[in-house]
Amino acid sequence: MCHTNYWIIFLLPSIILLLIGIILLIAINATMLPYSWMGTIQKGWITGIAEKISYSLQIQLKENGPKLVASITNQNTVEKIRPMMEEEVEKFLREKLPAQMPMISMFIGDRTINQLKEIFVSEVEVIFPMFMEKYVSENILNNSNLNDQIKETIEKTLVSSIPKIVKQHSFRFLLILLLAGGVIGLAQVGMSHLLLN
Repeated sequence: MCHTNYWIIFLLPSIILLLIGIILLIAINATMLPYSWMGTIQKGWITGIAEKISYSLQIQLKENGPKLVASITNQNTVEKIRPMMEEEVEKFLREKLPAQMPMISMFIGDRTINQLKEIFVSEVEVIFPMFMEKYVSENILNNSNLNDQIKETIEKTLVSSIPKIVKQHSFRFLLILLLAGGVIGLAQVGMSHLLLN
């Protein structure tokens, strides 16, 4: 067998794999972002990934929403914020209320402030869980705009990072294909040499 045929057998797999790799990279880059195909706008695979992730997060929020609400509104959470509530109510009663209504400060002493503080804090402990449950339910769990914002944020992140990753690894990918083709070609040359001799 002629040496030229050995070169063709050796190089052909490398050339084919290299061409496949180049076509694949062109296809990945061309379809990454929204593009036009036969007159219709296609959304691109990054947008598709962002939609799938945001949909998955939305499902997780819906499934775990009651647990989230329960963890925010349970008695332990309210007990943890009670010292902060007491401090803020006392500051309001001792500083802000007398500044806004000086006449009241003449009639309110420490005993009255402590009683009012206890009443306000007790009322906040009752109102807080109801308020948080309603807020989380309306503004987080059942908010269609939130899903759009999540999708938009994920898409922006992917659009800014994936092209860089593809660009960074393109040469390495093509080099691996070229080397794999060389190994396949070398194996073919060795096999054909053994079979012909």
